[in-house]
Amino acid sequence: MRGVQREVNRVVERFVSEVFRIAQKEAIKMVTAKLEKLQLEAGAVAPNQLQLLHRQREPREARLWHKRTPSDLRTLASSFTALVKASPGLRMEDISKRLDTTTKALRLTVRRLVVLGAVRTRGFSRARRYFAGTPEHAGRARAIGPSNQEAPP
Repeated sequence: MRGVQREVNRVVERFVSEVFRIAQKEAIKMVTAKLEKLQLEAGAVAPNQLQLLHRQREPREARLWHKRTPSDLRTLASSFTALVKASPGLRMEDISKRLDTTTKALRLTVRRLVVLGAVRTRGFSRARRYFAGTPEHAGRARAIGPSNQEAPP
């Protein structure tokens, strides 16, 4: 009997969350439409600007999620190591700003560079700072291979 009750509870929870998601999506559409109408009436935004805004919002998934090529990863790794060598002790946020990318996009590349020894770290979490690796590992920025381990600081 408990197994049936659990299954019923799961189905009800999924149903409620789906209804909530649909209602939330519709509420956002209604509020957005009303705000656009008010902006048009006030003359704050021209109709062609609203069309541009809609076009920019729609293909969000296509913009954010694309598979990076190995040459992209090598370029990112070499620019990361060059920046760390030129400015040692930077945090990930500072490096991502200077490379004009996100910290999420850098995470895998940096982890692999640390394992290879091309980059050293000090600190933990957001306070982690990055330094150039030892000279014998300097050429390893191009040899990024799969690894899930991070070297100790």
